[in-house]
Amino acid sequence: MSRRAPVRRRRCPSIAWKGLDAMRAKTRLNCPCGAHVAGVDEDDLVIRAQEHLRESHPGMEYSRDEILFISY
Repeated sequence: MSRRAPVRRRRCPSIAWKGLDAMRAKTRLNCPCGAHVAGVDEDDLVIRAQEHLRESHPGMEYSRDEILFISY
C-alpha cells in the first residue's frame, strides 16, 4: 500500500486573523425611524439599541435576540 501525504487545508487569512466569532458579529442596525445604531461588538450594539429605544421610542422593548435578529 502506498502512503498518501496528509491533506493541508488552506485557511482564510481574515478568519485566522480576526477569529471566527469576529466574522459573525453583527454591529449595525437601521431603526425604522431612520436612526442608525452601531456598536463595536454585539454587546455594545445591544446596549446602544436599547438606549435608542428608551430615548426615542418609550414603551418599546426588544430583547437581545430580537435586536440581533434585525441587525447586520
